[in-house]
Amino acid sequence: MILHFLLCLVGFTIGLIASFMGVGGGFVLVPTLILLFGFQAHRAVGTSAAVIIFSGLFSAIAYFKQRRVDWGVALALELVTAPGAFLGAIATKFISSSGLETLLAAFLLFLAYQMWRRDYGENPLKLPAKFAWERKVTDVDGVSWRYKINIVKVSSLSFFAGFLAGFFGIGGGVMKVPILSYSGTPIHIAIATSSFMVFITASSSMIGHSFLGNVEWGWLAGLVPGVLIGTQLGARAAKKSKPKILRRSFTIILSLMAVLMLLKGRV
Repeated sequence: MILHFLLCLVGFTIGLIASFMGVGGGFVLVPTLILLFGFQAHRAVGTSAAVIIFSGLFSAIAYFKQRRVDWGVALALELVTAPGAFLGAIATKFISSSGLETLLAAFLLFLAYQMWRRDYGENPLKLPAKFAWERKVTDVDGVSWRYKINIVKVSSLSFFAGFLAGFFGIGGGVMKVPILSYSGTPIHIAIATSSFMVFITASSSMIGHSFLGNVEWGWLAGLVPGVLIGTQLGARAAKKSKPKILRRSFTIILSLMAVLMLLKGRV
């Protein structure tokens, strides 16, 4: 009973973070499963991928109601991201548990640094006219965003993001949000679009990890209900938040989890 309550609480936190920042929440869930519940790294990664399917789906539904998802960009990028996620999942077969933990911690620190030092979305890349895909999104309140995105360059980066998502058991939002935002997508649209992409990426990743036997299916019963509640609240909070607050919150959480991973077994 206590374990089930604790899992629901963890799921709620994951869902809140996931929808608030447009990520899957795996970058928090994986180290939590390892540090708090004693999971072996590979099983933590695989189980996280399965949970993220739900956090991505629930978040996407919440943002669908707000009409902030750029469906065209999301579907175009997932054509290359999803295969990358499957390959990344299979690649975990060739690395030790301790090695996977160390790489995850280093990866989180790198992402935190990149997010902190750059003003994503405020100084978008200058795109050649032939590569600029003009986009327009109008939300439920009638607020419109017009922007351009280099779909060729972003697609190549998205495949790499998908591979890392499958490898680390995350949804890839920690890379997709910066990639979309820095390429010119407004931060609120980037977060909403990333949420839908996370659902597809995590599904592909989960299939790969299932083949390897890395998914602890029984744990989903405790985690998913909390995820459902957390995602709905997170999406509402993100709608009213300032872009800078979203970025800073992102980096603080990334840094904290990375430090905890590096300290594991050393204290």
